[in-house]
Amino acid sequence: MKYQKLFVFFFAFIFTFILYSTFKNNKIYYLSLGDNFAVGLTPFDEINKSYSDYFCDYLENKNLLDKYNNYFSEINYKTTDLINDIKLNKEKEINDKKISINESIAKSDIITISIGFNDLFYSAKYNKEEYKINNKMKENIDKIFKNIEEIISLIRKINDSDIYFIGYFNPHNEKDGITDSMIDYLENKFKTIDNKNIYYIDIKEGFKNKSYYLPNIKNPNPSLEGYNFIANSIIKEFEQNNKK
Repeated sequence: MKYQKLFVFFFAFIFTFILYSTFKNNKIYYLSLGDNFAVGLTPFDEINKSYSDYFCDYLENKNLLDKYNNYFSEINYKTTDLINDIKLNKEKEINDKKISINESIAKSDIITISIGFNDLFYSAKYNKEEYKINNKMKENIDKIFKNIEEIISLIRKINDSDIYFIGYFNPHNEKDGITDSMIDYLENKFKTIDNKNIYYIDIKEGFKNKSYYLPNIKNPNPSLEGYNFIANSIIKEFEQNNKK
């Protein structure tokens, strides 16, 4: 009788462990990396819900979320900043516990990245003669893309997570420096990436003629509606990739 009870207990323990493991493995550790857009900086320089927050809400509502990590997204970040963070394994103290960016990458199942917009924006804004997609601007964009490739390579040395890379948009008009032709040139570079599980989220057309996505002509950060649109674009790609 004693051994029978032990057998039943052991069987129940194994069954519970398998059930828990299966359940847990279906949950997603979501890591958001990037710049103003990942942080949720608004057109009026306030921090509110970002596209990653909206995507997190979606995962949570679908009972898919294990953990959401947005600790390594920073305002005004450029591609070189994210490269340095990964190379130096940047640490932060969250709830009295130190976590590192590489540890976060290693745990992740999905990573969203928005990076390169500040590089592109500042390159055009402060080099006014380069507003056109001339050879000098192409060189600048080539450097930006080379940095993006390095970011992906550094992540791939740690984890083979799905990466959703947020695309670019023309913030207001060509007087700001960024043009559709520049974005097209950069987007075409993404087609050369030979790496599985990387999905480019094209948002350029979605932002066109949507003043409520960009309500401040002097500030290129999206509104909550704009961030929600980006999140929905990620969700659409995510659902397409996870069809049963």
